[in-house]
Amino acid sequence: MMTPVRYGIATLYLECVGLLLYFVGRSSGFGYYSHSESNHGDGTNKLLLILVDGCRWDYPDQDSAGLPGFRKLAENGVRAPYVTPIFPANSYPNWYTIMTGLYAESHGFVQNMMYDSHFGDFFLMGPNDTASVPHWWDSAEPLWITAEKKGLRSALYWWDGCQVEIRGMRPTFCRKYKYVGNAWPTVNEDTQEALLTALQLLENNEIQLVQIYYEPVDFYGHKYGPNSEERKKAVKDIDILLDLAQTEMANRGLLNKVNIVVLSDHGMTSTDSRGLSVINLNQLIDMADIRYMVYYGATSMLLPYEGKLEKVYDALKGIPGLQVYLKEEIPEHYHVKHSRLTLPILLVASKNYYIRGLDIPGKSIPTGSSISMGSHGYDPYEVPDMRGIFFARGPGVKKNYISPPLQMVDIYGILCELLGLQPLPNNGTKSITKGIVALPYSSANELAQSSIRVITSICVILYVFLHKYLGGMA
Repeated sequence: MMTPVRYGIATLYLECVGLLLYFVGRSSGFGYYSHSESNHGDGTNKLLLILVDGCRWDYPDQDSAGLPGFRKLAENGVRAPYVTPIFPANSYPNWYTIMTGLYAESHGFVQNMMYDSHFGDFFLMGPNDTASVPHWWDSAEPLWITAEKKGLRSALYWWDGCQVEIRGMRPTFCRKYKYVGNAWPTVNEDTQEALLTALQLLENNEIQLVQIYYEPVDFYGHKYGPNSEERKKAVKDIDILLDLAQTEMANRGLLNKVNIVVLSDHGMTSTDSRGLSVINLNQLIDMADIRYMVYYGATSMLLPYEGKLEKVYDALKGIPGLQVYLKEEIPEHYHVKHSRLTLPILLVASKNYYIRGLDIPGKSIPTGSSISMGSHGYDPYEVPDMRGIFFARGPGVKKNYISPPLQMVDIYGILCELLGLQPLPNNGTKSITKGIVALPYSSANELAQSSIRVITSICVILYVFLHKYLGGMA
């Protein structure tokens, strides 16, 4: 028979266990910057995202002594050895992967330029007006729209797509994309002004997500080649801005309040004519057999006229340096096969080969046959030059940490975690995020964890006392 003392101790023990189970259950809801309970109004979960177009994975190491901006990011945060872009290693496919965590066949941008037979129109990249047509963007919801839906205000500078209403919403602020090649001599001054304005907005808690796009590294890599002095100067120019950003953040007390992520969409490889083999389609197939050739360079898609598919395909098989695929033959790991925007024939050039465009208006999209000194778009799983960069610094990431190599689909989950947002379904790897993000516990979570530790200790003492000195609960 249980004595009053034994009964009292047993009751306390059971209540202790019940309380412990309650707090363990509650703690799972707090997590790191809990998505459901975080208070964005208190100034937490802010992100400054800077996209450096065409910054190859090894550029920051080619002149590391003269690049303090990149160096400070790495020493005080996280750096990935490289980021492998999705196929094709071009801008629009990877921009939308960064924003959605999806492969091209899911988010819709299977190439920089596209033909949609359903709508009978072309996507021709910004600043062309076709880039503002909503149906191109509606296959997926980008990060800034998800942020706005959850009450986070966003400001985007020259990030194409911000001008479009997507899923019924727009960012709080959008400065529309501007092509750096169209006489924009003040791009660095304008980017500095945008950066300082954005930091003020972050400091005032008027904005929680800032996205800044910077194009000169890509532009000069194309025009003069990835090894040119002009390209190297462009990297120095963005480094000056990155150094300024970190200095200003320190002066404003933002280094422990705002996470900064700097990344690129792809790399760049030399297409200098002295080491390049050019594939001229107009010497290999009858141009009268194809309706459209969409894009050129590293990859191209062909839309043959009805009844001409096999003829065109057979004519291109076995060409040195060229992989030719019928749509149903496209490798699954390219993740473009299952999109209606992928045309019946896909052409993929090997490194040091180049598919020349056509000077035939209305048939070649875009029209032209010139070849730049640098290019991208090659198979990112076969050509290391396509790899990009990833740097992050702030209260939400580890310090002086080199992460494993990343896939572009992984970036979205990291950005969501830093913003305290529940990511939408995506193709990224969750374990990668956990290895990079080191967000501090919220005060509520700290209280829960402390309570668990105290109650566990009390339960253990009651259990030992009950079983050792009072003979258990019988």
